[in-house]
Amino acid sequence: MANFISLNKVINMKLMLITVFFALLATVSYAQGEEKIRVHAGEDLMKAVSEFGAYRFAQFTKGTVFYKYNKAATALFNYNLLTGEMRFITNTGDTLTIANPEQVKFISVGEVVFYYDRGYQEVVSKNGDIELAVRKQIKIEYEKIGAYGQANTTSAIDNSKNYSDSYNTYSLMINQDAVVRKKYDWYLIANEGEVKAANKATFLKLFPAKSKEVETYIKTHDIRFNNEKQLNELIAFCNGL
Repeated sequence: MANFISLNKVINMKLMLITVFFALLATVSYAQGEEKIRVHAGEDLMKAVSEFGAYRFAQFTKGTVFYKYNKAATALFNYNLLTGEMRFITNTGDTLTIANPEQVKFISVGEVVFYYDRGYQEVVSKNGDIELAVRKQIKIEYEKIGAYGQANTTSAIDNSKNYSDSYNTYSLMINQDAVVRKKYDWYLIANEGEVKAANKATFLKLFPAKSKEVETYIKTHDIRFNNEKQLNELIAFCNGL
């Protein structure tokens, strides 16, 4: 009888651990280059977007935009993670979005550098002449509870419509469940600002004289081109050849 009770306790404990594991998995789950965060009704949606809500920085920060036609301008900048826009405050206090971003060479905001190539890429590290950068794309979807208590995605928020009108969107309580989806795309920046996707082909083009060694390293170490740590290690290896 004692053994039976002990066995039941073990089974119940295992079931409890499995339940906790899947509960955590439902709250924050990861896929290749993606992150999914579930936000429940009554919670702050912006906390799931970033530490500073819809924006990259806690406040608009002094920076300089450098254009491809050799012009530069200084202002207070902040990057809107939801709209993918770089915003700035004018001398008159208005908040505007940088127009024609394809003319931007790079933007320095505090100690952070952004490049632009069909979207903004934020530099996260530098090794030699190569910079590693990431572009974060964030999408928010509301959910409703359907049959049998299952959550169904009903509609995606039009990020640009809902979050580009105000530069101080740091908190937003919601009255229904939502899912925040974050996609991370990695890039290599070399040759004076040339932005290329971080993949095998790009590495081989950057190091043509050592292509065999680079290809062997990628295969041997099973490099995943959406893994920041592995990308930094690969860059360091290539620069050390």
